[in-house]
Amino acid sequence: MSSTARNLVLSFALLLLAVPVAAQDWAGRGRALGRVVDQQGDPIEGAKVTLHLPDRPEAGPDAIYTKKNGRWAVVIEKEGYVTSEGSFQVNEFGTAKPLQIELKKNPFDSVRVGQDLIDQGKYAEARDKLREALPDMDEHQKAQIGALIGNTYYQEGNYAEATQTYEQAMTGLSPEEQTSIRLRLGDSYLQQGQFDKARQTYQATLPALGPEGKQQVLLAIARTYDQEGDRDQAIASVQKILEISPENVQALQLIADLLSRQGKEEEAQKYLDQIPEDEELPADILLNQGIRFYNQQKLDQAMDNFQRVIRQDPNLSDAYYYRGLVYLNKEQNEDAAADFHKLLELAPDSQYASDAKQFLEYLEPQ
Repeated sequence: MSSTARNLVLSFALLLLAVPVAAQDWAGRGRALGRVVDQQGDPIEGAKVTLHLPDRPEAGPDAIYTKKNGRWAVVIEKEGYVTSEGSFQVNEFGTAKPLQIELKKNPFDSVRVGQDLIDQGKYAEARDKLREALPDMDEHQKAQIGALIGNTYYQEGNYAEATQTYEQAMTGLSPEEQTSIRLRLGDSYLQQGQFDKARQTYQATLPALGPEGKQQVLLAIARTYDQEGDRDQAIASVQKILEISPENVQALQLIADLLSRQGKEEEAQKYLDQIPEDEELPADILLNQGIRFYNQQKLDQAMDNFQRVIRQDPNLSDAYYYRGLVYLNKEQNEDAAADFHKLLELAPDSQYASDAKQFLEYLEPQ
């Protein structure tokens, strides 16, 4: 967003008549006075008035400030007003006609306030303040403000309004700005369940992105396919990420989950095994993968997943139940009983509590 100085200067150069041009620049008898008002004609108090000679900004008396009636008697600065440049003549042998200077409100002040309101989460107020600035902005600036307004709708969860606002702003933005807004526009479509539009919008950003940005967008594209139930295309999108960065943990997690849900547990496990042990994985992925292995009686692989889940989250009761089942199948009865007791300790009302009690009656007969 373009910016302008917050202390805005209205500068008047004195064209002094018959004044010596040496150290006595300001030693003449001329007098000048004036008044500073806003666009409604009301006086502005506290505006800084600085006078200097033409082409000599360093030459001049100390600045003064306007009084309550807006009058000054000897550049004018006031936060929130636009710079205005001008000049007038001072007759050394008479008092100049009083000047009335009108300062216009600085539209960028409204933008600054609007941005502050966004930071405070006051989105409706921010929109009102940002719209105040629109009439004084050029087309590019209007588009930038439109994008900010779109962000306020997005933050409120009003994705339909955000989408419309982003689309209206798009044509006035620079190519770099368009890329950023397209990403947010894609997110807006995704939130509305418009997966095809989200995907097309994301794909349009790919040529402008670096490797890291491409990976994040391809993940989003993969998720749009997954939401539509097209897991083959989702997997293909994730594989493009792994071509760029084979160690991308998010991609490894997602492709493992997609393959596992296709019933390709062995292939999914190969991707999970590439994720470092110290990297925390989503518990549901590990748990579901372990359950599938258990149902196929691939006990060692099931055990690996349940062990990792419990290392990451020692309070996840379901993991103890399923690990107990694996121990039971391996005839490691003491370990199985310990896990069933742990389940009942953590979640006595668990859906598996009844089964765990029956197993314990078998393992620990009275």
